[in-house]
Amino acid sequence: MPATNNFVIYMVSGIFYLVSLIFICVSVIISRFRAKKVKNCTCTTMGRVVDMKYEISHVGTDDNAPMSAWYPVFEYYVNGISIMRKSHFGTSKPAFQIGQPVTVFFNPAKPEEYYVKEEKTSSLLLKIFLIVGIVLGAIGSIITLFAL
Repeated sequence: MPATNNFVIYMVSGIFYLVSLIFICVSVIISRFRAKKVKNCTCTTMGRVVDMKYEISHVGTDDNAPMSAWYPVFEYYVNGISIMRKSHFGTSKPAFQIGQPVTVFFNPAKPEEYYVKEEKTSSLLLKIFLIVGIVLGAIGSIITLFAL
């Protein structure tokens, strides 16, 4: 194969490796974020979904097309004080129903820091980013092998 073709093939595989690395790094960041929440949020209480916020955003879209998501708003009580928090994770369809009970794990030193046991979005994101990263890395490896 001419040197120019090898250069292009190695550049393409390098791009796959770079994007793979980015996806794997994001999955590691999500994993550490979750581990920190689990470590800090040691107390539990029952809460409930008090609202489902529908939000439209244009952020992150190349064609400025709107993206929409449903975000649950959770209410829980710590020492008799009501705390309401909107989830950081939105879904294309409502994942909860208003009034639905949920198990809330919260940080006793900072009760506003919480996670909801029934919310599976961060776990799903972690798996998606990790799998995409591994697949892209494998594609980069296959491209490199064919160049040899």
